[in-house]
Amino acid sequence: MKKTPFIFGILLPTLLLSSCGEASSVPPSSASSSLPSSTSSQGDGSIALLAENLAKFGTHFGIATTGTDLLSKAELSGQESTLYSAVYRLFYQEFKDTMPEFKGARRFGAAPKVELTGVPTDVAPAIAFLQDHGLYTPTSGATDWADGAMSEIEIATYCDRFSAYYGTSLKDDYFSTVNHDALYENSATAEIEPSTSHYRTSIVDAKVIQNWVGNLLKETGSNPYLQSAQAFEETLLDTASRKDATHGILNAVNSILNTTSEASFLSAVESLSATQYYDPLFVDQDYLGLTLVSGDSIEECMLFNAGSFDTKVTDFSDDSTYLNGYRDWAKAIFLGLGISDSKATELAAGYRAYIKGTLTSFLETHVGGSLSIPNAKDITYGQDFNVYQHLIRAGFSDVATEKGGHYFLRSSPWAKASFDTLFGADSTLAMKQGLALMNEVKRYYLSLPTDALKAYEKSDTLPTDYFSSLSLFKGYVSEALSKDIVGYYTPSASYTEAVTLAQTLFKDAQSAFSARMAGESWLSSNAIAASQVKLSAMKACLFGTFKDGSKISYDSPNYIALANGGTFFLNQVAYDHSLYLYHQALIGTAETFESAIAAMNPLTANAFYLPNRNGLYVTLGYLASKDNFVTMSKERFYSELGWALCHEMTHGFDTNGIFYNEQGQYDSAWWSNSDRLTYVLRALDVETHYDGAEVYPGEATDGTTILSEAVADLGGIRLCLDLAKKESSFDYDAFWKDAATTFCSEASRSFYEAKLAKDVHPFGRVRVNCAFNTFDEFVNTYSLAPGDLMYVEPAGFGRARVNRAFSTFDEFTNTYQLSESDAMYEDPADRVAIW
Repeated sequence: MKKTPFIFGILLPTLLLSSCGEASSVPPSSASSSLPSSTSSQGDGSIALLAENLAKFGTHFGIATTGTDLLSKAELSGQESTLYSAVYRLFYQEFKDTMPEFKGARRFGAAPKVELTGVPTDVAPAIAFLQDHGLYTPTSGATDWADGAMSEIEIATYCDRFSAYYGTSLKDDYFSTVNHDALYENSATAEIEPSTSHYRTSIVDAKVIQNWVGNLLKETGSNPYLQSAQAFEETLLDTASRKDATHGILNAVNSILNTTSEASFLSAVESLSATQYYDPLFVDQDYLGLTLVSGDSIEECMLFNAGSFDTKVTDFSDDSTYLNGYRDWAKAIFLGLGISDSKATELAAGYRAYIKGTLTSFLETHVGGSLSIPNAKDITYGQDFNVYQHLIRAGFSDVATEKGGHYFLRSSPWAKASFDTLFGADSTLAMKQGLALMNEVKRYYLSLPTDALKAYEKSDTLPTDYFSSLSLFKGYVSEALSKDIVGYYTPSASYTEAVTLAQTLFKDAQSAFSARMAGESWLSSNAIAASQVKLSAMKACLFGTFKDGSKISYDSPNYIALANGGTFFLNQVAYDHSLYLYHQALIGTAETFESAIAAMNPLTANAFYLPNRNGLYVTLGYLASKDNFVTMSKERFYSELGWALCHEMTHGFDTNGIFYNEQGQYDSAWWSNSDRLTYVLRALDVETHYDGAEVYPGEATDGTTILSEAVADLGGIRLCLDLAKKESSFDYDAFWKDAATTFCSEASRSFYEAKLAKDVHPFGRVRVNCAFNTFDEFVNTYSLAPGDLMYVEPAGFGRARVNRAFSTFDEFTNTYQLSESDAMYEDPADRVAIW
């Protein structure tokens, strides 16, 4: 039996949400209900029954044949058993003349071809057919052909693969059929190969948010938030002002270049740092919430990162490809900044020497982790550099106050190696200047003049959409604009309407969830009461507005328009200043629900539940990424906002959330051992249901990994369906189809394997199909029955088997302190081995 995770929390929302008639339980996943029961002994004639059932299965895709015809075409007598060689030949003859074109998701999700040896001549065409369509995966990864009995599960898996490949039968693969055109008929993705880095999701679409922001920026008026945001966009797109020697990055560059000694260099760097709130002796500065003492308190801290380099480098000679690559890159950038060839060569050589010295020093002594800045008060780096005094002079005077313990060198070994090199006996002014210039460039590269920016990007040309690209919007622009966009949009009537609707939804979902809890007999009355208290206490921030009507408050960075002497460099500095002021006020304070979500970019399209704060947050970006919630149909409203909000609410009672009480405090005694135990056992059904379900051929879902997110999906849908019942009319077909479209995700096989296979969310067709088919409302909408791959038998036997098996072990009884009053207790004298 597969090891079961320690998962107290999964079925409070799902099996609790499913035992009132609508979905009697979450059934185990199985597609084998459409297949014959067969044995694996040779020559038992089971292949004939399989042929008949495959012929019936083919009718789902418009294929008209009979089992007898299939056997004849496959040159089988009908007396054979279901051996691989026979089954593959049947699949080949059934589908070979009607297979849709190998394109889109069929192509980029295809299983890789495997070079097999020893394949019999009569089986070879079938194997080639399956491989050519990306459907074949060798058993246990073997590359040597070996025949044997094919299990019902394997046969069912191939049926499932064909249903996904066709994508034309709602009853067999709902996800692929509803999203057929997007997956298979999209010209933009038709020829994408499995090895590429393709990913697209409809769940949250940053492009829609980018367009939404762009439309807001086209509006007119004297609103200061709008004008600030427009100034940012205007200077971002302007190229001429990038050469401004007074207000652009060239001013910072020249202040570093004009130094003539270490003392003047440090003075210039510290003056620059105090002006731009970023110290160019460091690669970056981060603000993070860290637990500094034992307990649950998370406090805001600031970390200075001196940077790092590849420790695998062993060649430090004059011909070192690694070191010379950095040197040549730096020189090209310096030339792009208008620095003379001789000076650029000198600075680039100094930067190379800095990297070599830092790497060498680090490799010699690299012990230690982060270091509190006050603890570096008496440390001298190099000959006489003290980072504590330097940061005070550079504008970070709080390091000398009671807040000092919240400032850190992110990696003290790298910082030591960096500063020992930079201020050691062998250091040169060019080394110092080269490093500071490159750190300044890395921080503010978007402000570089065009020639320097091309050198930074290592390209002769920049894409025409470089400054308006989606990647730049997601990675920087959206967050830099977010405070102004929130300030401008949230007073609007459309925003207020959306918030009111979302708050009503939240209250209705709470009520529905509480009612579900009250009716659950498998939980004790104490656990039900505790759960209802937690649910009632759950905090919520919907699109930036809290339950009491207050909003997340942001101060505008006050970006400067071109007409007022603004440049993008000044506006990047203004953004850094706004971050500095915001975080400085929080440093040393304990994180709250409000401060935790305020630190997130509100223009990302997402929703979160924070178990240690017992609160959920749906971002403004989620609102921006969708059509108008106020005017959309109730079916779309529940599938797009309802599912997301109820999903997050359910996380309060998932694998992780169940360990936290209503205050967001970790509390292992919140439920009794008996309640927790019952919960774990019910959770096995969900894990089993998802486990092994394929995203692509051979890419099976790990039920343990996605367990908590599967719970949130199931609980979210259950609550939406409960709310839908209160509507005077409800189009379930529209609800299911819009939900399947909304949660459509696709990825090339290599991207999935590298980025998504270990993700905690079920992906694509698994997320949709495995959730939907657990609900009677779905089964009834599409009249599913045995023989349809989307149909699953009701559960029951599996759970009873698990309960009975576990209760036969003393270790189990002792772990949960079972006694005669507990339903799971079994007297040792009555125990019977059942495995």
